[in-house]
Amino acid sequence: MSNFNDPQAVAATAPPPQMLGYLSLAGEEVPAPTRENAYLLQQAADFRVGQRTLRKSGIWDIVWGVIIVASGASATRFSVFTVAILIIGLMLIAVGVWIALAPAPLGLIFDGIALIIVGLWNGGIFWLNLTYAPKGHSPNGYLPIIAIAQFAWGIQRLVKYRRFAEAAALRPSPQLTKWLDDTIKSISKSKPADNPQAIEFHFKPFSGLQVWKALLLPDLAILVRDKILDFRLLPRESIQIRQIGKVMMQKRLKAEIVLGKQKGKGTISPLSMERYEQWAGAVPSAAAVPPPVPTGAVPVIASVPSSGV
Repeated sequence: MSNFNDPQAVAATAPPPQMLGYLSLAGEEVPAPTRENAYLLQQAADFRVGQRTLRKSGIWDIVWGVIIVASGASATRFSVFTVAILIIGLMLIAVGVWIALAPAPLGLIFDGIALIIVGLWNGGIFWLNLTYAPKGHSPNGYLPIIAIAQFAWGIQRLVKYRRFAEAAALRPSPQLTKWLDDTIKSISKSKPADNPQAIEFHFKPFSGLQVWKALLLPDLAILVRDKILDFRLLPRESIQIRQIGKVMMQKRLKAEIVLGKQKGKGTISPLSMERYEQWAGAVPSAAAVPPPVPTGAVPVIASVPSSGV
């Protein structure tokens, strides 16, 4: 394809997104998963994914906070160092409880800052242990890995703030939220061997390995990454997968992959590759109506604008 190496050129060919209210297209019904409604549904999905991500992060913040507070409280004597440990631990617990019970866009900022502080703290502790440890004493080798991961997670939270805040401008109704949850669950459990519309591939952009599953509809695809880490509705021209070789000792194909503005390499099974190529080369029918996703979802909503989360 002529635009494979230029994701921006691919994105430029797509129609510009329109800001829509949940009631503007289909009255009180869930808008069908078509390219005309993709931006609307993506907005709702971004909000839902952000909520679930924050809740999980909040639980981990509480766990780390309890561990840190317990470590500080068990110190044989109090010092500035001990007080700093207790403050960091209590901060994590407070942020964790907040975002677990009431996930909001502002919570991403506080969660990101808290994770960055903890990552820097653990990195500093490792450096001190490495520099001043007695001979024959080796510092914890896992500590720098944990510190780097916490710092990266913190940066990731800050980067996601704008996307979550924009999505939170219009809160999805309970019915639409249920549709999203059911769709995520259905696609996450789908297998290409059992579902003729399903594909699966491993994608490795700059941010690291991602496992994606997708449902190929007449004029767009619904994609779910690692069960809930991301959810996308992309039109046909925004997805490109091109075989570049085979994986040694495995029944998988090497591929170059473009997902919207992301580009990277990955792997895909021969079945999923064949199915993608058939879908990518097909001409969608104007009368084609995508099947409900998932079967049994309740396609009735009513939503009103909301100024917050």
